Amino acid sequence: VDTSEIGHAIAAIGGGRIRIEDTIDPTVGFTAQLKIGDRVEVGESLGLVFCDDEDKGREAVNRIQAAYTVDHMNTAPLPLIKEVINE
Repeated sequence: VDTSEIGHAIAAIGGGRIRIEDTIDPTVGFTAQLKIGDRVEVGESLGLVFCDDEDKGREAVNRIQAAYTVDHMNTAPLPLIKEVINE
């Protein structure tokens, strides 16, 4: 999953800033419904895009779909804790 591309796709439709003077639309967003390693079937939803403009929403959906790589291999889920830092 190219999470950076997902963020850029949502920012481009108003869910974040591209330029410092941009206004963020709090009604725009994305919710992923699957985690890395989850099994996915053909036609199953990867997530939900929230946007009140159908054309912009479709643009974001296309970019987000392209940000995912789906293959036939089983992928182990990533660990929830990458590293513990002790003093």
